[in-house]
Amino acid sequence: MEPLTARELVVLEWLATPLTQTRIAQELFVSVNTVKSHVGHIYRKLGVSNRQDAIEYARSFGLIAPSTPVESLDFEAVVEHSGTLITVIDANRRLVWANPAYRALLGTDPGVQIGRPAWEIVHPEDRERLGRVFFEVSESPGASVTFECRLAHADGTWRHVEVQQVNRLHDPAVRGFVGTTRDLRRPAVSTA
Repeated sequence: MEPLTARELVVLEWLATPLTQTRIAQELFVSVNTVKSHVGHIYRKLGVSNRQDAIEYARSFGLIAPSTPVESLDFEAVVEHSGTLITVIDANRRLVWANPAYRALLGTDPGVQIGRPAWEIVHPEDRERLGRVFFEVSESPGASVTFECRLAHADGTWRHVEVQQVNRLHDPAVRGFVGTTRDLRRPAVSTA
C-alpha cells in the first residue's frame, strides 16, 4: 500500500464521522474540492471504492481508532462553540487543524495557516524556548506541557497566551500535538 500523507490521514479520520464532505471541508478550513481530491487519493491508495470500505480497511489496519460510543457525542458542536482555541500541530510543527476560536483570538481565518509552520505566528523571541519545549514533549507519548508565549494577531499586535500542549503523536486518531490556547489578556470570570 502506498502510504497516506499526513493530510490524507486527517481526512480519513473525518470520514469515520457522520459528517458530509462539505462539513469536513468546513472543519478543515479547505474547499470541498480539496476534500474530494484527498478522498479520491485515499480510496486509490487503500484499494477501496467507497467511504464505508475505507473506514473498515483503516480500522482493521490501525490507521484510525476503532468505533467508540464517543462518536455519538456531537463533538463538532462542542469544539465549534468552545471559546478556547484548540489546535492540532503535526510532528513537523505544521498546523493541521484549528477550531473557529482561531479567528476570535488571532483575527484571521485559520485556513490561511493550515499546512504552514506553526512557528510563523509565534513571536521571534519565544521561538527558541518553544522549540526546546516541543522537543522535550515529543520524546514522551501522552506528555503534557503548559507554557506562555506571544502569538501574532492579524492587526499586527501580539496576543499573550497560555498554551497547554499534549503529545498525541502516537494516537492514530490524532497524530499530532493537541493544544488548547487561552488569551491571558481576558480576566477569568467567576461564576460563583
